[in-house]
Amino acid sequence: MEDKQFTLTNLENEFGIDRVQTAIAAVEKFKVEIPSWMFGKFGGGRFGDYMPPGYARNIFEKLDDAAFIKKITGAVDEIATHTL
Repeated sequence: MEDKQFTLTNLENEFGIDRVQTAIAAVEKFKVEIPSWMFGKFGGGRFGDYMPPGYARNIFEKLDDAAFIKKITGAVDEIATHTL
């Protein structure tokens, strides 16, 4: 099997500059939201009643935790709130 290097130049040569630039633009626009349930108590379902140490106790603490994830990763501009 041939060992290919996935450099921008190689991608542009293989697929064309326009297609590569279109793909890059699409990836730059891609957004992911973080689910607020991951910061709190995991109740029911396959997680049972698992409570991780330091879990967020209310929506304000969940938002603080999400802001911290944004701060350390630079990703995740949005949060999906789960208020069950």
